[in-house]
Amino acid sequence: MKLDRQICEERILNNYAVSYDIEKMDSKENHCIYTGDFHVHSENYVMVRSAQLFAMDTFDHLFVYSFDNLTAMDVKALAEDAYQKGFKKIKPNKIHRSSYITALIYCDTCDAEAIKAVKRFRRRKSFKFSLEGWMEVHVVCIEFGKDKIYHNGDGRNTGKFLKDVLHPKKRSTIHKLFSR
Repeated sequence: MKLDRQICEERILNNYAVSYDIEKMDSKENHCIYTGDFHVHSENYVMVRSAQLFAMDTFDHLFVYSFDNLTAMDVKALAEDAYQKGFKKIKPNKIHRSSYITALIYCDTCDAEAIKAVKRFRRRKSFKFSLEGWMEVHVVCIEFGKDKIYHNGDGRNTGKFLKDVLHPKKRSTIHKLFSR
């Protein structure tokens, strides 16, 4: 079932807005329409907070881009732009566990080279041999013309999430009974 682009964008934005601090970009610089930040702090202690066993922070920085016709050059430029902007926000320290930079690209059509560029893009970095965490870049492209979602290897979970958002499965009767 084909979905309208505006409806899809609204659905995705509403799902991200639950956990992310979403900010609409006014200037639409470099086709960026939204940015979002997500932060989780976890800690474990015994009896009192001063007896802390561990603490860790996880971050996700989201950059949403919009294009009509996407080419391989555009994919590389947008993913690199997201990487540069997101990397400036990362502050590695002893409790930093991981940071993910997500480049989400909306397009009406994209050529075969752009799909290859999405699937091949990879940026990873560890900070002090992962003692101060690591970062990954997730690139996901949604082609509304063919109703397809493409992603790189690191963006596999993001691609699954977006597929579930855009094409929700109907719940089985058994699931309905036990979810009450």
